[in-house]
Amino acid sequence: MDEDSSKTAQLVLALHTAVDYVYCQGAGVGIVQRAECAVTGIDKKQVIPDQEHKYGFSREKLVVENIKTPARAHMLALVHALGLANGTIKRHSSQATKVQKVAVYSDSFKIVESINHHIKHAPTSLAEVKSTNDRLMIKRVGMGKGKDNG
Repeated sequence: MDEDSSKTAQLVLALHTAVDYVYCQGAGVGIVQRAECAVTGIDKKQVIPDQEHKYGFSREKLVVENIKTPARAHMLALVHALGLANGTIKRHSSQATKVQKVAVYSDSFKIVESINHHIKHAPTSLAEVKSTNDRLMIKRVGMGKGKDNG
């Protein structure tokens, strides 16, 4: 059993988010995702290629996406990052590759705490999340954790 686990690439999926928000004018969200060795921290782009995603929200789109504050823009960035991580894990999961941890980096500690709370306490806490899209994404990612992971 140890022999099999030593052949499996143990990875950390690191996602860095950046948000630029201008009141009543627009918002921009950027996400950079890269895979690192869980032990050494060395970039493993040959196993899971680096990805970069950009989302722009014009004045009209701010209303549609309910982005009224910088905090909401940060929440949207984290939800998009979680969706990207979820898709990457599904696409790249195999016996040779195992993502041990997903690390999402953000400038907004309060929003990160909120997302962590909802992931830990899903599905009961999801009633507090107003956006249907956010609720679905948090539920999808939150339910991906094992029941024994708490």
